[in-house]
Amino acid sequence: MLWLFLRLAFLNLWRHRRRTLLTLTSIACGCAVIMWMQSIIFGRNQNMIDIITSTYTGYLQIYHPDYLKTKLVNKSISEDQLQSKIIPQLGNTTWTPRLHLPTLISSGEESVPLQLEGIDPLREASITHLAHNLKSGEFLTAQDSCVRKEIYLGEAMADNLHVGLGEKLVVLTQATDGTLGNELFHVQGLFASGSPDFDKSIAFTHIRCAQDLAALKGYHEIVLKPQDTTAVDHLQSELQQKIPTFQVTTWRQAIPSVDTMIRYNDASLKMTIFILFTVITMGVINTLMMNLFERTKEFGVILSLGMTPRQLQLLVFLESSLLGLFGILAGTILGAGLVTYYRIVGFDMSPFFGSSTGTDGFVFDLIIHPIFQWLPYLKVAGWELIFLMLAGFYPAWKVSQMRPVEILRA
Repeated sequence: MLWLFLRLAFLNLWRHRRRTLLTLTSIACGCAVIMWMQSIIFGRNQNMIDIITSTYTGYLQIYHPDYLKTKLVNKSISEDQLQSKIIPQLGNTTWTPRLHLPTLISSGEESVPLQLEGIDPLREASITHLAHNLKSGEFLTAQDSCVRKEIYLGEAMADNLHVGLGEKLVVLTQATDGTLGNELFHVQGLFASGSPDFDKSIAFTHIRCAQDLAALKGYHEIVLKPQDTTAVDHLQSELQQKIPTFQVTTWRQAIPSVDTMIRYNDASLKMTIFILFTVITMGVINTLMMNLFERTKEFGVILSLGMTPRQLQLLVFLESSLLGLFGILAGTILGAGLVTYYRIVGFDMSPFFGSSTGTDGFVFDLIIHPIFQWLPYLKVAGWELIFLMLAGFYPAWKVSQMRPVEILRA
């Protein structure tokens, strides 16, 4: 019986081909736009996450519980704590230690304050792209102790200090033993991250040299890159339970402005999807209502021949369901084509954002390669189908209120 009603619903829709095709086109285009917008937003969000995590922050960070509150140099993680408490809990997670020193750096001609970062060059290369940003000279040398006092400087900062490769810089900082730590470093390499603000505010040296400068044997930060970068929040919660005496954060806490931008992108996407749902649903209701008024006599005849109002209600409901199903299928195919094309060539967002976009010293790419995710799309497609099926309820209810005698007399 259901097959008979499905066939009859299909034939009823096909009788008005132009109207049905226009409605299917509107559903398909709306569905394709939703798929494309989802993929663009996911691609842009992932681009922002990749930029901030590979430039400097990493995906997760472990700190002494008081470091982020006070930023005191002596609030550090000791070597023993790192080896005995933290590393055993990391499993296959890639990690690297860092030391943060507020310093005054001088070339003789100029003196400027900046953040000196002590890093392990080999481990750092497995998490960030600091070495890839090299413009001239060489990256920091791997060494077990501070034999070579090297500094890795941003090109913008080097211009401010009027120094070049191989030239000497004096670095001053407050040591943990109460003395003024000072040392002479030579410029090993110059980098350009794409963000002048970042390049002017930070410099890098080997972590052993930073420890000697600050008279400190520990670390301020352990930066992590998990195997599954999509499970960052889960890993944070898990690590915080395993090492409760330390503070575990993610890139969201490190750069909250980027997290806010991503949440804004997601909220804008949901709002746009809701608007499209509303427009498409109203279009389907309009089509069904037009069919209803044009077929009033027909409905009166089939009700007189024995079809019950509930069966007629089911017929109208199936028509709206078929419109939604075929429209979504067509839209999925069309959307997949759009996403595939832009995944290859990239989508240029410069007409919307200008020549650059970024926050907190990070510059994001304006050529976005969409990222398609089946589960979010299937959720949206499922809700869209439900919306379109619900669109058939009002016309179906109107049909169920008809009386055959009154219809045939009209």
